[in-house]
Amino acid sequence: MKVIEQNVMNSFRLAKSDIIQMQTELIEFRKEQEEFVNKLAEVQSGEHWILQKMREQLREKIRATKEHKHPVRHLYVASKEGKKVHTRHCPYALNIKPKTKVVFKTKAKALNKGYKACSCIR
Repeated sequence: MKVIEQNVMNSFRLAKSDIIQMQTELIEFRKEQEEFVNKLAEVQSGEHWILQKMREQLREKIRATKEHKHPVRHLYVASKEGKKVHTRHCPYALNIKPKTKVVFKTKAKALNKGYKACSCIR
């Protein structure tokens, strides 16, 4: 009987040590999980901040667009010394010196001033 009792006691000791080891591993796992959740919350709050900033910038652009009643779609450029008017991206317009550059908001205004349309203007 003594042998059986000793075997049972050893089994309980081993079971107890296994339970204690599992409890410590569980505590470590919970700490890691808590750290992970905290880091995730930091990332989410950072993303929230970024999204909020982007929304503010978008609202500001929308406000600026609404305040600008007549958006300038095309700018037309001519030289004071020249005879033709160009779009601002025309290679000829890029060669006009700033001192002699004349800018028109509409093609009609340029044509009324006596300039002829370059081939870049349709």
